[in-house]
Order: sequence, then C-alpha cells, then structure tokens
Amino acid sequence: TPNLEGEGSIKVVETQSSAAKVFDDVVYRLYSKGLVSTDNVAAGFGVAICDQMDELLFEMKESVSDVEGVKVRALIRGLSESLDLGIRKIVIYCDDNELYQNITSGKCKPKQKKVVKQLIKEVQRLREKFASSEAILVAENDIKFAFELAREAIVSQTNSADDDGHDGDNNDDEDDNPWAYGCGCDWCLPDPPTKPNYDADYIEYYTL
Repeated sequence: TPNLEGEGSIKVVETQSSAAKVFDDVVYRLYSKGLVSTDNVAAGFGVAICDQMDELLFEMKESVSDVEGVKVRALIRGLSESLDLGIRKIVIYCDDNELYQNITSGKCKPKQKKVVKQLIKEVQRLREKFASSEAILVAENDIKFAFELAREAIVSQTNSADDDGHDGDNNDDEDDNPWAYGCGCDWCLPDPPTKPNYDADYIEYYTL
C-alpha cells in the first residue's frame, strides 16, 4: 500500500494464497475491510480474494500504524494482489457507503482529507488495469472473510505492543481474569457480563 504522505508504517502479519489457476473469463470477488480501534491507536485491514463460487484463493491481514484511510488502503492492497494473481475481471464487495460512493464516482467529498483523496485516485488507477471492475454495496456480514482478518490484525498489533498479552490498559489481573482487560478496541468490554452464560464470541476473542 503506498504511503502517500510519508507517515506511519505497515507490518505484514500474514498472507496466504492457493495454487488455483486464474482464468481470464472468470469474474473474481474481492473483499476488503479496514478497522480502527476505538482509541484510534491500532488499525488493521484484511483482504480476501475468491472465485465466483466464493472459494478462497488469497487472504492476508496487516496491522497499520497510520489509521488514516485504512479502508481505502485495504482496497488498494486487494486490487494490487488481484492484479499480481493475473485476475482480469473483478467485483469489489464494499460494506461502507462512503467508500462505495468514492469508488463508483471516483470522487471524494470536500470534507475528506487529502490523503484519502490521493488514495482514491490510486484506486481508480488500479481499476483501469482490469478488463472489468465493478463495485457492489453489501451488508457487513457479506464480507466476513475480510472482517475477521482485519479484526485479527488489530488483535495482533495490540498484543505485540504489550508483553502481558491483551492488556492495553496495563490493568493486570492476578487471577488471569480475561474480563479485566481492555485495549479500547471494538471488541473489548469494560465490565464482565452479568448474564450467567458468557457470550461465546467474547470468550473466543479473549482466548486468541
């Protein structure tokens, strides 16, 4: 992903691709998602490229120190990886209305920051290299591959920054109570749940 203002850095967490052959007449699917923690400290994005049957061909996740335009950076990386795979036809699945408008119009609103405007120009430049590229606005659960990868990237970044594990507030708990921790990201809870059966999703998150 180009760092257009010379700020921030990118750390590659993990990439994985299959050995599946790419065909010129197949329309492939690109899922991308950028996430920022609620305290604006950690950011990450995920990219998943699938065939027309939603079989995964490529996936990656990255943690990013520069939180500006992380959603667009995710898309740029996805488009670049698609081109590297030799894909000629692509459908971009987007769950963010503002980003969708940017993609389809090639323009940004006046209030959007300069770096985002530059990134949108890069998106348009990459799209021109495909024989066809279309953007579709979908619900968040329709980009589940990329969402999970982006979430994992933020968790990885937070864990790397703190030797105690997932304890962004340095609130060490002698009994290793996972509910005592909170890094400020979208999936941390400030207090333990009151219901007797804890939500399995939160339990899974705190055992990463």
